[in-house]
Amino acid sequence: MADGAKNVKQLSRRTGCGTQCGRCVPTVREMLQDNAAQRQAERSPFPSLPLANLAGI
Repeated sequence: MADGAKNVKQLSRRTGCGTQCGRCVPTVREMLQDNAAQRQAERSPFPSLPLANLAGI
């Protein structure tokens, strides 16, 4: 994720995760989503508000 992987396929190519039995894929997907949400929050002009909440402003 630090290298810019944005989906399971990209992360699997870089690390090999999810290429054997696949049981970790849901966890990896969740980690990628959490990481994307964190990056989005860091870019928010109002860090305490997720960007989705700014649509009504």
